[in-house]
Amino acid sequence: MSQTLRQPFRTPGTSAVTDPTDNRNRGEMPTFVSALNTDVHLEVMSFLSTSDLSSLLQTCRHFLTIGLPSLCLHAGRRPIERGQQVVSFCDFLRVGSLDSRDTHIQSLWFRLRMASPSEARAGVSQHADHWKAVLTILYNCPGLRSLRIDTWDDRVDPVIVLNVISTHLKSLEDLSITLTPDLAEDAHRLSLIPLRRLTIQWPRNPPAPLEVRRSVLWTIRPLAETLVELNNVIPRSDMRTAFPRIVKLGLAMDRSETLIRDAVRTFPNVTHISLHSEHHRRCHWDVVGPREDKASRDHNKSRWSMDYPRAWPSLTAVWAEDLCGAYCLGFVRSIQVLSLPLTLDSRFSMLPAIVAEMRPRFLELRVDLDDPRICTGILDRLRMPNWQWLADPANASLSHLTLLLDGLDRVPVYASYQTEARLILEGFASALRNASLTHLLLRYPGHQDTGIADGIVADALHCATRLAKASESLCWVGVETYAAGLLCWDVSRPQVAESNSAYRGRVKELVMVKMSGDAGVRVLEEEGMHAFKYVNL
Repeated sequence: MSQTLRQPFRTPGTSAVTDPTDNRNRGEMPTFVSALNTDVHLEVMSFLSTSDLSSLLQTCRHFLTIGLPSLCLHAGRRPIERGQQVVSFCDFLRVGSLDSRDTHIQSLWFRLRMASPSEARAGVSQHADHWKAVLTILYNCPGLRSLRIDTWDDRVDPVIVLNVISTHLKSLEDLSITLTPDLAEDAHRLSLIPLRRLTIQWPRNPPAPLEVRRSVLWTIRPLAETLVELNNVIPRSDMRTAFPRIVKLGLAMDRSETLIRDAVRTFPNVTHISLHSEHHRRCHWDVVGPREDKASRDHNKSRWSMDYPRAWPSLTAVWAEDLCGAYCLGFVRSIQVLSLPLTLDSRFSMLPAIVAEMRPRFLELRVDLDDPRICTGILDRLRMPNWQWLADPANASLSHLTLLLDGLDRVPVYASYQTEARLILEGFASALRNASLTHLLLRYPGHQDTGIADGIVADALHCATRLAKASESLCWVGVETYAAGLLCWDVSRPQVAESNSAYRGRVKELVMVKMSGDAGVRVLEEEGMHAFKYVNL
């Protein structure tokens, strides 16, 4: 093995630290390492005895044996996004060798970029070779249990990939795949493997026709007896096959008058539902949109109350991508956990109505700090009486809340944690005084840079104290980031036992006791505040 730091054209075996004859530094003696070119393997062999070498090799082999399975378990947690990563991973697997590592791989995630217009015109084949490497990996990982493919390349036939998946990955249980119109027609091939969880993605440009999206449910009918989770499908009126094992359902919302009937008949045993609202991605400042939303909501509310009052008796959790989806669903029944986006436009008025009708015990509010209107509207909105709905008697059941502040890794240069996020929390704190919250979590997902993450951690105690003082009912506050994990405190307000009746029962200064991260995670799990942490989009 050769290691070269500077001047790579030196002859092998040389190891110069300085070069006094260097014309660029004549008269000076450089103080930095200019080159180190040596065979490390030979160097080690030269000073270790045979017995020591044998022990070293046995130790390395032992560490490889015990560490390789754990290392391979990390595959699939982050996407493979570049072609070179595919080639490197293929080399890591040592496909075809006696010490192949493919049997240790259980999860993979591919998100390779599509060819640029110039590459497509030039007929560049490099990326096609990368997709051949993807096929090689899939061919040789028969123990794969989870697979996610987010993108396709025009020079690769997705049907071939689907054929490899259906014929070689017999242990696959969890599949998330982007369907093209051609691929949607062949989705029935997935019945050849015992899938339990299926997430369907659709390309955004160009968008898949609605007819194609509706046809998928019919195509995957053979999976009705194995699937327990199905995400992003549209129910059909002509569907006679039920999916009785589905408990987690991702529903693509539309304004069909038969939506409720079709969903209840096809998926009778749902406990968790995610609402995707692709058709709502348009301007909501017009008059037609809200009018159509209200009409759809009123229609669905009547269907729930008159035709299906006992449908989905085990439903406990609702996650909505868009407020319009939850609003149009018209579900008037108490559930345990609810997740909604905190939008910045006229749809904000939908939020209190949704919460009051579903009466959740735990509510997650998702704030996108990367929204272009962040500096023009949200700060004033969060300080205004819009938050008074938290103290509404109709929301007395709401005791646990997570405020998810996303996008700090994508905000413009003029925005930072010290401006947008902190001011949002100040506005939120002012609304806690009359609320009945007992548990509050601030979650910052994503990979923030070091400066932002350090700022959040440094301010965590001050922020938690500010929020705890604002609410007399809070007994637990947490701040969670990707880098630092969970920081949390147990909140108490001891009472003074005084003989003087004027001071009896007086609350002392707030007491906050820091908890360990593991203890905090147990609190989140016991209180049901982890329900939406792993929602697939």
